[in-house]
Amino acid sequence: MAAFANAEGEIIYIGVADDGTIPRLTSSDVSRINQLISNTASQSIKSPLTVKTENVFIGNDRVVIILTIPKGQDKPYFDRNGVIWFKNGADKRKINRSYAVNFYYRKIYIY
Repeated sequence: MAAFANAEGEIIYIGVADDGTIPRLTSSDVSRINQLISNTASQSIKSPLTVKTENVFIGNDRVVIILTIPKGQDKPYFDRNGVIWFKNGADKRKINRSYAVNFYYRKIYIY
């Protein structure tokens, strides 16, 4: 989540397999996943993130959880170990603190 917030944000579809099929999530799976997302966003990311989840019922007892991670307003975001992550294409990269502070500082004053 920190990597997405440090970049442009992202929408993640939980409950959709790589081949596009939608495996069945039980109601307890959906509750557990939503709680995990909420806890992670508020307790494992510094500064805490406000993310949005939406449970979309597809039919045949199938649910897709849509997780929207916004572009962060309080960058850089750290994981619970103090590591800064940045999402770039299919990669997520660990960046050092001085680079991140310099990068975000310059961006504020350039734009």
